[in-house]
Amino acid sequence: IAQTMLGSPGEANGIEGEFLLAVDGTPTPDLNAVIAISAAAATAAQGTAAVVAGHPKRHHLRVETADMSGRRMVTMLEPDPLFWPMMEMSQESHGAWSCVEHSG
Repeated sequence: IAQTMLGSPGEANGIEGEFLLAVDGTPTPDLNAVIAISAAAATAAQGTAAVVAGHPKRHHLRVETADMSGRRMVTMLEPDPLFWPMMEMSQESHGAWSCVEHSG
């Protein structure tokens, strides 16, 4: 985790640490694992009711992180795919940045 953006779910929920270890108990050794978890959650959400007891259905994720000292932290995170979709930012070899949105 290089940075959380101001106002994002990660910043709002106080995600700490430099390494994302697991989401909802599923290990996240690389970005592809995170993308797969997001896609699976989106598929599962399509089959459930959007409103529960008169309120929009909310899904919180259990996020496990660690810092450079090996200290582990667990935080709950509520994704906001409408305003904060999953995006992958990378720097090309010639210095330009690219951004790819991953649909869940």
